[in-house]
Amino acid sequence: MCTTAYPLGDEIGPPKNYCESPIYSNESDADLSDDDPSYSNRPRSRLGGAVRVSASSSSSSSDTTDSDPENVNAFVVEGPKKSRKRLRNTNKWKQIVAKTLRNTGKEYVSNTKSNKIVPARSIKDPCTSKFRIKCVDNINEIDRNLLFQKYWALGNLELQRSFIRNCMVEPNNAFYFIVNDTKIRVCKTFFINTLGICDRQIRTVKKKTNAQGFIEKDNRGKNQNKKRIEPATIQDIKNHINCIPRIESHYLRSSTSREYIGEEKTIMDLWRDFDKDQRDAGKATCEYWLYYDIFTKEFNIGFFQPKKDRCDLCFEYELASPEKKTTTKRKI
Repeated sequence: MCTTAYPLGDEIGPPKNYCESPIYSNESDADLSDDDPSYSNRPRSRLGGAVRVSASSSSSSSDTTDSDPENVNAFVVEGPKKSRKRLRNTNKWKQIVAKTLRNTGKEYVSNTKSNKIVPARSIKDPCTSKFRIKCVDNINEIDRNLLFQKYWALGNLELQRSFIRNCMVEPNNAFYFIVNDTKIRVCKTFFINTLGICDRQIRTVKKKTNAQGFIEKDNRGKNQNKKRIEPATIQDIKNHINCIPRIESHYLRSSTSREYIGEEKTIMDLWRDFDKDQRDAGKATCEYWLYYDIFTKEFNIGFFQPKKDRCDLCFEYELASPEKKTTTKRKI
């Protein structure tokens, strides 16, 4: 619960939208009644970047509205959430990109200092043996290519290990491929060359298979010895930020989704207030970096009111008495 008082803004009223700012027209700044053609009485969505999509096509939207209003705005498609800072995209990290390309059998640049270019995986020549198992006679090149593509399309190391495990039969370590719903036995060389893998991957699968026949989960890079952040602490931070009074935006309501607070305090000052409130309440506090991270990435808040937001009516509202503020607020 937020106990620190923040005299950072005026009263918070219901939001209104404007299609055109009087600053860029010949209209008077005070002409802001409901009869003003620049005024649009549209309720502002609370969904941030959400985009409403009609269930019907644009050609029949009017007919649908007249016949069944419930079909309009049938579902909501959430857009990307805006924040003060640009959110990181881990899928574009060099290490993640290289890992994705490696797991899908494509060419990639290694993460070593040499930046070695690792060539893409390719299907190799089948075995030359024509005795006993007769791998070449049982599986043609088209089926081999389909098996190769199916294996590398998994794109996940654990799934690929499971694929290899399902093709192996103990205790004689026989290898099988399923082609056209038929289980066909092949030799080890044919198996390795068809999937474009090496003998090491087969040894790893054998090593990680437990007594129940399941493959152990890959735990690389998953160290559990790290400090955990309680969800209650994160929620307390969000509640503290939400209780900070916002300064109403005037002409920019319809052109920006950013909220504004007074410039009297910095993020460091807000964190100190939060830290004090948490200690007084006997709750867990947090480091500054966590408060800053949530403030800049979970919220889209600015500290300065936009310059073009200052008009004569705004100054009149700030200097007016409480009774006159109510009258002026209706115009705004």
